[in-house]
Amino acid sequence: MHCADLGSYPFNILPPFNTINAYAIKKGSIGANKPLILDASSVAMRYSAASNPNDPVGPGSINSTSQNYPLGSSLADATIRKTDFWDDFQNTGSTIASLLFPGLDPLPDEGLLTLDNIDQGHGRFMPGIRDPYVANDPQAFSKFIPATGWHTAQGIPLTNVDDSGRLNSYPLLRIQAIDNQTGQVLATTDAVAPVSAEVDCRDCHTAGKVGANSTARNNGPQFIAPASTDRLDVELAAKKNILMLHDFKHNTDFIQQDKPVLCAGCHRSNALASVGGPAGDPTIKNMSNVMHGFHGRLQTNANGELLRDFQGEPILIDPPQQDQAIALILSATMSPWKKIVSSAILVK
Repeated sequence: MHCADLGSYPFNILPPFNTINAYAIKKGSIGANKPLILDASSVAMRYSAASNPNDPVGPGSINSTSQNYPLGSSLADATIRKTDFWDDFQNTGSTIASLLFPGLDPLPDEGLLTLDNIDQGHGRFMPGIRDPYVANDPQAFSKFIPATGWHTAQGIPLTNVDDSGRLNSYPLLRIQAIDNQTGQVLATTDAVAPVSAEVDCRDCHTAGKVGANSTARNNGPQFIAPASTDRLDVELAAKKNILMLHDFKHNTDFIQQDKPVLCAGCHRSNALASVGGPAGDPTIKNMSNVMHGFHGRLQTNANGELLRDFQGEPILIDPPQQDQAIALILSATMSPWKKIVSSAILVK
């Protein structure tokens, strides 16, 4: 499952980015030919949006576009809220996506340009990009990867909101193998491309809560309350409170700049860096380290209240040989196998 931020402003941890890997396998026959993995010389791989009549969300739940509705509306003003990733930032003429990723300016319904998309010169498209909420055009995969034997579609910008505005974290993509010579559809399968927007900061960083208590620190930041109880407003205020805290603790000026901040621009995200995204600042800890390394060491008392020192700073657990302890925990709980969500097509 890919997690994506509910909103990309004021900061973004995880942009919309789903990847499908698919094997196209020609069946063998008993006592004769063995199964054969088909590469790009034999088949072209395509994906489009699909729905399942038995979907728990309801019939007809399909996710063909990531644009808000009415078309051109911002996330805050939309009736169907998908994402603010392509919103014009404060009427500056620049999209939030282009400010987060300088040098890139993907179209609405276009994902990020990555290493596996370089050959085609653009990111992956949503199937409805030609005519959002109407079209569902099959889109090309990024490329065939000889080392793995699969075709990859890297960075499809899916959200967890379907075309009727319903939350659905399990959108379906229809994967098809097309014969290069005849154009015939050789095989079809539907694959789940899960995406979640549950990376919420509001539970702790809404004003007055444990992560945004203005009276807890000596001369600490004065956190802001949300403009309304709407989830977008609550999350927006919580994220601004986090940036206030970052400015206070690390002498940055994110709140004053008031621009979309990509956390991975400084704190390396292996997920983004490995596909050609920003490498981050090698002199500081990566995103996973700072996020989990801090929050995982917070302490509370029997009443669930955060333990703080005399200056109001949280008291962190700092056990001896912490790295070794973490390594032991990981070795005991992690499978040695790296699980990759793929779809396989059997071509008769």
